[in-house]
Amino acid sequence: MTGPATVRDYVVPAISAAASAAGRPSPRVVCMLPVCVTSDPAAARESEADEFAICGQLPSYRAMLDREGADGPSAVAIVGDEDASRRRS
Repeated sequence: MTGPATVRDYVVPAISAAASAAGRPSPRVVCMLPVCVTSDPAAARESEADEFAICGQLPSYRAMLDREGADGPSAVAIVGDEDASRRRS
């Protein structure tokens, strides 16, 4: 549960370094984020904030959200109309 900057700047380099140290090729890193294509982003973010609230409290998720500079899981979700969602993905 983090955003693209943390995946790019922290997760991928850490995994790649570990693979290299083990004499293995860097793996392909795939991540998933909540996505909601909607004409009412505020309502969707409110719903996501409720649904994913626990993620903002678990230490491992909280550390990644903090690294991203996100106040909670809904801040890293991709929410908006079709055009806005495409721009964030």
